[in-house]
Amino acid sequence: MAKMGTVLGLSILVFLCGCHAPNPHLPIDWNSRPVDPLTFKEDGPQSVLHVFIIYASNMCSHTVLRVWDPELGVVFWDPAGGYGKPDYPVVATRIRDLVVNPTPSILDYLEFRQYLPTDSMEIFEFELESELAQSLIQTLHTGLKGGRGAYDTKTDPFFCSSSISKFLAEQAPSRFPISKTFYPHDFAKHLYQLHPDRVLLYDESGIRHYFPSESVNL
Repeated sequence: MAKMGTVLGLSILVFLCGCHAPNPHLPIDWNSRPVDPLTFKEDGPQSVLHVFIIYASNMCSHTVLRVWDPELGVVFWDPAGGYGKPDYPVVATRIRDLVVNPTPSILDYLEFRQYLPTDSMEIFEFELESELAQSLIQTLHTGLKGGRGAYDTKTDPFFCSSSISKFLAEQAPSRFPISKTFYPHDFAKHLYQLHPDRVLLYDESGIRHYFPSESVNL
């Protein structure tokens, strides 16, 4: 019985995490350049959306959403994640899985991942029109004043990719014509098909920017 329970537990773990090699869909013909964390600038005059796909060893493990607009600022959604929770030495307030006060930067989140099993991470960057970015931010922020809000950002464990993919499909269907996706690595596959402007890749070798060969906006 104990052996059967162990096998069943491993089967459930494989189902929930989805064994898959890290970064399975990175286009081989994209250009790349190293990123110096000391000079890295993540926010500017352009509204952008970031989707973080995190891998632990040979399985995908988590998905995070970040939206920036120069007028409204940034929203950071860590569905069922750990950033700011007492288990980790990172001080931040969480309200229904939105991380606020302070809202982490990309580099803040990369530093936080040292406390969790992290083999690599893809951060997809999509440039957005300001109107769309502000709409996404305002929709997510409706829950900050109490209650569920217009869009509930509180997420059950294991449903991080499902929640974010569903949100994008419902709130920005013309820009993100995707279906609700359970596994983070499957979500990454769909995101590459939507032609991101850049992908920031973080692994043991450091940080690199990847971008389509024809791109001139680096």
